[in-house]
Amino acid sequence: MTIQLVDGGQATIGDLLAVGVQLEAAAQRFYEGLVEMFRHAPEVADFWRHFAADEMLHGKQLTELHASTSETRLSEPTDAMMLEAGRKLLVLSPEDRLREVRNLDDAYEIAHDLETSETNTIFRFFITEFSQDRCIITAMLRHLDGHVERLITGLPAHYATRAGRIELKAIRS
Repeated sequence: MTIQLVDGGQATIGDLLAVGVQLEAAAQRFYEGLVEMFRHAPEVADFWRHFAADEMLHGKQLTELHASTSETRLSEPTDAMMLEAGRKLLVLSPEDRLREVRNLDDAYEIAHDLETSETNTIFRFFITEFSQDRCIITAMLRHLDGHVERLITGLPAHYATRAGRIELKAIRS
């Protein structure tokens, strides 16, 4: 899915959906990179593997939403500031972010920034604005909130502190 603006440069729902899909794919690649960098610590690699799987699911859900949305709805205007914020996040590639990782604390901080960025704001927007089924909205929001909460509480106990995270070095192939 590529980003395209309608005539006049107006931000559309379709543009925002395309950026959302790209952001989820970039987050997935980042987390997959962390799996590789911390494969010497299986519990930590599994921790990042769950995040990669969640991002893959989010991307799939946005792709399905795009496919099921009419062209008329996709061409409707949307929040240009949210679209621009999403685009800015795409400037820094997953590979660029991974180059910044020296240890688990670096990975944790970058992941925290990623999870509190426009990536989840855009995903949350589409959950709440496009689904008609309250049960689906509730389940998806609960999953998203659990995804973010897992970052805060889900690391193995030894790595719950900054000192513990700094201790675990990233290994590059």
